[in-house]
Amino acid sequence: MIIPKFIIDQSIINNEKVLLNNILAQQRQLKQTLALYLEKISDGIYNATDIQDSTSLVSCLNGIKKSFGNIKDNINQILELKKYLDDSSLTSYDSSYFENYNKKYMELFEKISEDNVFYYSFMESLLKYMEVSFPESSTNTSQITNINTTKDKDVKIEDVKVFSTNDFEKTAEQPIIETNESNDKEKLNSNKLHERTLYVSSSHNNAVLPYSTIELERCFSTNPEKYNSIQDIIDKEYTVSLKKFHNPAISRFKETYNLARNKSNFSLIKSFSLACELFFSSNVDPVIIRACKNVNELYIYLSCLEDNILNEFKCFKIVYES
Repeated sequence: MIIPKFIIDQSIINNEKVLLNNILAQQRQLKQTLALYLEKISDGIYNATDIQDSTSLVSCLNGIKKSFGNIKDNINQILELKKYLDDSSLTSYDSSYFENYNKKYMELFEKISEDNVFYYSFMESLLKYMEVSFPESSTNTSQITNINTTKDKDVKIEDVKVFSTNDFEKTAEQPIIETNESNDKEKLNSNKLHERTLYVSSSHNNAVLPYSTIELERCFSTNPEKYNSIQDIIDKEYTVSLKKFHNPAISRFKETYNLARNKSNFSLIKSFSLACELFFSSNVDPVIIRACKNVNELYIYLSCLEDNILNEFKCFKIVYES
């Protein structure tokens, strides 16, 4: 609303604040909806088995990120306008003060209009990825419906699921193979594994993640009934099959998202942003991401990889069986 230039009293300012609060509530609702879909689509990528589906879903995440950023900026500007009105003084009336407000309001109104068009267009584009599970009926069937039907009172955001629609041939990316010392294979074959070392064995089709003796001893002492020996802990908790990483791009997203979100307590937005970035980094082996204890270790590895100084990566040793 535009504040009249020469007819201003407290009731007009109060009405303007009510209007701003309504716009603020609407933007916050859109932001909350995006956050819910962001989590759903992230889970969809995490559970996807087809690289084409995952690539499409990553594009959806990028759209959500853009819309999320737009709405976050709008919310901040609305709060600034509210503060601008709170700081206004009718006792020392200056028409230019409210003229400035009107200018800022119109600029924000135009921005919100454009951002809302992008938001609703984007949400419509999500239709082909969304499956709505309706409550059980007499026929006990599920239907696929337009995303706009979620406005129905019986349909909740929790019922919206992401599903795979493609069945394309999977693409295989070859990880970067690093040279290993002559006795590394002997260590693998003799099973004499050293701590703080990632062993990747193509012959055994598995990898042994880095560990420390202290970690193993602590785990054994606190769970004596669960493990038979220290080696049993290594086999059960630190050994992973390479079959889990058969699709490198999807695996990079999954491992990065899990590392950021669950191991480093990153926000949802930061976690998926980093996961999307690594999704396309074909020179990064997802097994190495799994081996990192936190995002900081991953950052160090990526920096060394970019500068071609992997010998300076000291968080853990990386050994590939040749």
